[in-house]
Amino acid sequence: MLKKIFIVALGGGRDKINNLVNILKKVQNNSLIIYSEEDDDSIQKAKFLSDELLLEKMPVNFLSSIENMNVISNKAIKFINTIEEEILIVVASRNFVKIFPVHFGDKVLKVKFQYISVTPGQCVEVDCEKKSQEKIIN
Repeated sequence: MLKKIFIVALGGGRDKINNLVNILKKVQNNSLIIYSEEDDDSIQKAKFLSDELLLEKMPVNFLSSIENMNVISNKAIKFINTIEEEILIVVASRNFVKIFPVHFGDKVLKVKFQYISVTPGQCVEVDCEKKSQEKIIN
């Protein structure tokens, strides 16, 4: 059962990503990384996170940057319902990081989340058990 979702904004320097890795190492067990096909940066960051967290499964590409954000959010929710992992790490655009937690909270957790703006390399954590969200500043 999914316990947490970490949605990582594309961009940011290597230092931000390394800091994020240190944060995610605390919760890396039973994790899966998915990413958007925004550009090579998303693929590289997803693979880097996967390698650094020593995850057994390779990152999965399922998000399309050319689709409407609501369509992408709905696809993400459908995908989330099919996974067995407890932790999901999503590497995506800043727009997705801002919109998805609100959409997920409304549709799945039945709570109202506020929009959270992030800068490149920052992350939003959605705790599915506590039904809360938090911006992770790294």
